Amino acid sequence: MAAARARPLRTDSRCTPLRDPLVHRRAAAPRNRRPPPTRAKAFRDLIPALKSQRARRTTSRRDGGRRFVALNAGSGKASAPEHPRRDSMSECQSKPTRKHLLSTALTLALCLSGCTKLVASEAKPAPTPARWNDSALLEWVTALADDDDRFAELATVQSFEQLQATIEEVKQMVLMDARTEQEAIEGLRMILKHLAVSTQDTLNLDYRNPLFPKRDPRPRNIGAYNPDAEYDQALIDGRFDYKLTGQLGTVPYVSITVNGHSEGKLSQLVAYLDDESIREHTTPDGRYVLWLTKEEPEEDGAWLPLPDSANGIVIRQYVAERDATQLASFAIEAVGTPLPETEAISDQEIAFRLRKAADYLTVSSTWHRTLLPEMRSNPNSFLPSTGSSIGASAANRENYYQMAYYEMTSEESLVIDFEPPTGIDYWNLTSATFWHESPRYLTDPVSLTSSEVETRADGTVRFVLAREDPGHPNWIKTFAHDRGFLIFRMPGVQHHRVPRVQKVSTARLAEFLSSSSPPPDATLLPNPDPPRAQ
Repeated sequence: MAAARARPLRTDSRCTPLRDPLVHRRAAAPRNRRPPPTRAKAFRDLIPALKSQRARRTTSRRDGGRRFVALNAGSGKASAPEHPRRDSMSECQSKPTRKHLLSTALTLALCLSGCTKLVASEAKPAPTPARWNDSALLEWVTALADDDDRFAELATVQSFEQLQATIEEVKQMVLMDARTEQEAIEGLRMILKHLAVSTQDTLNLDYRNPLFPKRDPRPRNIGAYNPDAEYDQALIDGRFDYKLTGQLGTVPYVSITVNGHSEGKLSQLVAYLDDESIREHTTPDGRYVLWLTKEEPEEDGAWLPLPDSANGIVIRQYVAERDATQLASFAIEAVGTPLPETEAISDQEIAFRLRKAADYLTVSSTWHRTLLPEMRSNPNSFLPSTGSSIGASAANRENYYQMAYYEMTSEESLVIDFEPPTGIDYWNLTSATFWHESPRYLTDPVSLTSSEVETRADGTVRFVLAREDPGHPNWIKTFAHDRGFLIFRMPGVQHHRVPRVQKVSTARLAEFLSSSSPPPDATLLPNPDPPRAQ
């Protein structure tokens, strides 16, 4: 069937924007950072050297037969007067001459304008040459810097320092929130992972040639991402037009989210296409064209009006079975004229990108505090939510979520009984650490989809969350953690019964799994039916 004529599609003007993160980042410079020296401070630092020089040439001066008092630089006190008629203060101190005042003012002016560099050059010898693989290379680099004020007025320098401050503040939060050494270590690693993602996305973007970068999937397990999904993300500029092309492969679900600027928030959803709308404009061989433009194009394909506030695109494709699925592929290009010049990047542009990297790091590193914080008050209980209520610029608008903060000892396991929803082709359960990481999800059982689980005779699915493999087909691994998060994702569902959670002693787990009734030491944690999503 030929592709349909381009026509407007549904946008999302009713969705709830991303909730403002509950993190207070200080605007001050990083801790222990030496503040830039001012000229006044430079002159104060210069005074001891000037006194030392004057002490070496302290002499008595005469004016009209009267001896002036010389300042003893070593003691800082005036020497005793030598003239018999002077018993308190020399005449030069009480009535300085015009020549003396001019000389003093000139000395101060010279010192304030350039003496800092003179003293620095005298006090610090030129560093010896270093080799590229010298183990003391950092010390050599440190010795090179002698002026913290150099280029301080650049917006890029100021934004770089903001990013430094953000890293320090997030580090302090991690060390405060970590309960064990393992969590502290993994928390610091989490910061570096988010920093790598944020800098790659923001610093490499080109509005004339935006890309959907393909990352190595192994480290892409942070920020509450779905391990059983692929994310194609590109940064754009809503002032320009774009053409998106793709091939949908055999994935069961695809959605397109367009994010944009928002007053008082870091991001909000400005346009959205669900799986059904996308497939309406897909050719029989799976090819797809979407125009993101101000005016409706004459060419075939779907059309999504692009607002000026648009700044990014996120394409989600859910994968039920990786070995049996042909992934979708997408490309994007800027079209029309005029396009922005990119001959030389500006100070303000790089500063803006650095600020975006700092903002991304702040949001992504605080999910354990800001994503349904009420979970922490009700451990081992699933809470329902929707993509719009979480913030559809971060969550998929069509998703119905059930999330839980789990907590147990090393001798305990959780048994989760789940009734799968009907009428959808895909759902999954994901386990994440306290920092919302899902380690080694390509090789280890940290996430299971509807196509991978084993269903019981009554149609329900039983999961076992445990440190070690209990021999159960639906085992979810904790990676030696005593706490973390569990997330059910169900696209296209409006409401659903909450799973039943039971905490069981690992020593009695086999008995519990083989019995229809729980043993005496099992803690039943039933959840009430959730209210219908609004």
